[in-house]
Amino acid sequence: MLISKVPEKTVATRADVGVQSNLQNLTYGRQKQFIDKMTALTIVAKFWQEYAKNTPKKLKIIDAYLLYVFLTGVIEFVYCCLVGTFPFNSFLSGFISSVSCFVLGVCLRLQVNPQNKNQFHGISPERGFADFIFAHVILHIVVMNFIG
Repeated sequence: MLISKVPEKTVATRADVGVQSNLQNLTYGRQKQFIDKMTALTIVAKFWQEYAKNTPKKLKIIDAYLLYVFLTGVIEFVYCCLVGTFPFNSFLSGFISSVSCFVLGVCLRLQVNPQNKNQFHGISPERGFADFIFAHVILHIVVMNFIG
């Protein structure tokens, strides 16, 4: 009887150690995930602070426009995936219009950005905006023609 009790206690101790090490590993994994999430949040917060502090108001307005056009394109694409593309010309012209507006907005942002002044020597921000408006007028004429 004495011999049978000793192995049970030893086995129980080993099992307890195994459970504790598994709990420690699980806790370490959760801590690592928490630290990774906190690091990502810290990076996003730092990016937002630098963006808010260093970006001119004109560029923030253009960025808001770009976000709007991007979300419009995403909504159109999700709608197409969920509902279908029955009037295919309508979907195609709307999606192409969203993508084109986004590309034209990025071009405007590049031209208006003061850090890119040396790349656009003879182009003033007003000229860049006029080019943007002209390209949009042509784009929307083509889109309306394509819808039929």
